[in-house]
Amino acid sequence: MGKSEHDACIKILGKQYRLQFVDRIEDDARGICDAPHARNKKIRILKKLQGEELIEVLFHEILHAGLWVVDEEIVDELAKDTAKVIWQLLQKDRI
Repeated sequence: MGKSEHDACIKILGKQYRLQFVDRIEDDARGICDAPHARNKKIRILKKLQGEELIEVLFHEILHAGLWVVDEEIVDELAKDTAKVIWQLLQKDRI
């Protein structure tokens, strides 16, 4: 998997991650995050995502990076709720 022009280095709670936008992720996932103790950590997000769905998946994976031990259901619900709020504000030109 080559480096994309949209790849970026990001820091989550002091740990460096490579943010990559990719064509495909195993198990038909929309995003995936490596464990915080892994070497060469990556957060991978599907390139095709846009709008509220992109915000949701990106925030979901960032939550995993920062709060690795938090239950998947909590991460999922918080990411959906946060994405909805951010998307609504973006649509109203509030942010």
